[in-house]
Amino acid sequence: MKDHTKAAYWAASAAVILATVTGCGGGSSPGGSAAASHSPAAPASPAASSSPAEPETAAAALSAAKAYFALYAAGQYAAVYPMIAPTDRGQISESVWVALHRKCVSHATAGLSYSVTSPVLAGTTVVVTVSLTGIASSIGSEQISFTYSGGQWYYQPSDLSIYKGHDLAEAVAALKADGGCQG
Repeated sequence: MKDHTKAAYWAASAAVILATVTGCGGGSSPGGSAAASHSPAAPASPAASSSPAEPETAAAALSAAKAYFALYAAGQYAAVYPMIAPTDRGQISESVWVALHRKCVSHATAGLSYSVTSPVLAGTTVVVTVSLTGIASSIGSEQISFTYSGGQWYYQPSDLSIYKGHDLAEAVAALKADGGCQG
């Protein structure tokens, strides 16, 4: 299932559930046992490349994934943008990423949190299982990839098609056409 299709599934379900990372945010899904919950005190921006190198371990990747989904659940879309793999960030405008998520995801995901578990490490990639917690937990889970680069773990979107070459209006239209944007 494409990321933006998943997002549509999660967002529609989060009105009966939550959206995984819209259109580019996943292709994989959430999972580990600690829950990343909505936190109003979430930092405005993540520790980026200026922070000390993270170990290239499954535990460090799981920690990075939990941080990503905690910020995402808190609506901190500008804070998660630097947590996207650098090669993928080059294809996504930060302003479009933030605005699209605010328009199409925020209302559907308010109050939801993620559980991120089961890291499986293969080389410089880890796949985690991500699911919603609480009443939305019955929706299921997906696997989401994070990649190790330059001493950091980064979220690796599986499908960037709604962003490539699109301004905000075009990205919203593409996501709406696929049922992933109710806003």
